[in-house]
Amino acid sequence: MIKQLDAALVQRIAAGEVIDRPSSIIRELLDNSLDAGSSSITIWIEGGGIDSITVQDNGSGMSEEDLRSACHAHATSKISTIDDLFRIRTMGFRGEALYSIAACSAITIVSRGKKKTVDNTSEGPVQDDLSSESGTRIEVKDLFSQIPARKMFLKRPATEAAMCMNMAVEKALAFPSVEFKLFSDQELKVHLPSAEPRQRVIDVLSRDHGFLGSDTDEFRSDSDTFKLYGVGTTSESYRSDRSQIKVFVNSHCIEDFSLVTAITNGYSEQFPGGRFPYFCLFITIDPELVDFNIHPAKRECRIRIKAQLSGWVTTMIRSQLRKKIRQVTSQPRHEEQPFLPDQKSSTAEASPSYGGQHGIVQHQGFERSDLKFDQSWFENARKVMKKTEPPSQFEEIAKRLYIYVGQVFRLFLVAEKDGKLMFVDQHAAHERILYDEFCNNKQIQRLLIPYRFEVERDTDAFLLENSYIYSDFGIELTRPEDLIWEIDTIPLISKGVEDRIASFIKDSTGDIEEIEKNLFSTLACKAAIKAGDEVDSLTAIAILDKVLKMEKPVCPHGRIFITEITEQSLREAVGRFK
Repeated sequence: MIKQLDAALVQRIAAGEVIDRPSSIIRELLDNSLDAGSSSITIWIEGGGIDSITVQDNGSGMSEEDLRSACHAHATSKISTIDDLFRIRTMGFRGEALYSIAACSAITIVSRGKKKTVDNTSEGPVQDDLSSESGTRIEVKDLFSQIPARKMFLKRPATEAAMCMNMAVEKALAFPSVEFKLFSDQELKVHLPSAEPRQRVIDVLSRDHGFLGSDTDEFRSDSDTFKLYGVGTTSESYRSDRSQIKVFVNSHCIEDFSLVTAITNGYSEQFPGGRFPYFCLFITIDPELVDFNIHPAKRECRIRIKAQLSGWVTTMIRSQLRKKIRQVTSQPRHEEQPFLPDQKSSTAEASPSYGGQHGIVQHQGFERSDLKFDQSWFENARKVMKKTEPPSQFEEIAKRLYIYVGQVFRLFLVAEKDGKLMFVDQHAAHERILYDEFCNNKQIQRLLIPYRFEVERDTDAFLLENSYIYSDFGIELTRPEDLIWEIDTIPLISKGVEDRIASFIKDSTGDIEEIEKNLFSTLACKAAIKAGDEVDSLTAIAILDKVLKMEKPVCPHGRIFITEITEQSLREAVGRFK
């Protein structure tokens, strides 16, 4: 029997699309503060934002009339017609934020001497509040207290707090002229005073140990319909993944693979395969050419001229990137760490001090004068020195039964063998090589510091019963506390990919045989050379030496990665017959 749903139930269903955790509330409230023209915003969170969130701004505030309707469905001052939907110039526009927050928590809004509270859809009257400051103060308490099923999906308070901080910092990147402060459990965690755009990016990215503020350049390019501005590293600062490549379109941080690829393509001549820059790209585009009405969190958008835009981004970076000789870093690269603002920097320019001119997020710089080498370099050098009479280049070439032709389309390695041209998919081939190495090398290594990671409730339950299966692959797991697991040992061949192992474990709660089948193939896939990477001739030949000897050249997923073209077929294609 079809029946009309209760209004409160409808509101909570709709709220689930917008508000799924404390950081979602931070996102929506900051958008409103920024749209109100605020120049300073302060955030307080308690218990990771689960217990309470307060946002105070110095913006234009809300009238008593606005206060009465603010928490109603689709109530907004930012659009009024269908045409407005395709000319969005504000951070918010749906009229869903306060309405959704009010459906799953107790929200109190104070502005211009007035106050209103809505407690889990129960709406109170507008009251006088003589304590109110300029701007607007919004307090949100007891998130999901009346929806326990939703609360079960939240992570630990410390993890939720980190997500809230990341959200605040993300907004701060797009609005460098606005001061941002965030307190967690009464402790100041983030302070980003007003700054120039480049300095704001440096302040934010300095929380990553591998980042050097002195290694950044600015990139600019304009057209009739859009403007591009970017801040990125040149050669000394890089990561092994794309996580610090961020794209903003009209101040919205979006997830767009094609634009991220455009950035990495711009760096293709500077960084070899497997290395990616720190880069923040800010695109200001005619609002009529972009549509944000796709995703409740505004993480996606449609851009009518995306192909042109992507090409322009790549060209801008290639033409403006300074070519530098890469220096040896003082220690192996570290990945991004949680916010710990009380740590000090070793270089003033790369990492501003806490409470100083520019503010900080956790950071640690590198001294340029330190020249220490990765220990693996010495091991490789010793192996070379042990070869008393290394074969000459001509002897090595003579041993091969093929001729390496080159790389085409940044995807295929081409070799001539037995009257055929062999086209080898570089990613799949390298993936198969790594997969075989993972499977065949049974040595394990105990980690000096266990790798800690957090899991969802269903994964935690699965590991409590089945963590032993990973020991067969050299991966020992322990559970020091609720929802927290640690990797104590790893296969020796997988050194340096602990994060990928943890990522696989967090996503795998199914059939044990499937886990056994997919673990090494997943590690190999993530570690392998990617399509689009430039491959030097020595690396290409090392890959071809192995794959051209394989009886069954298939990747771990079962795909054949070699294609042949015979000399005869080529002759016939151009009308040349013997």
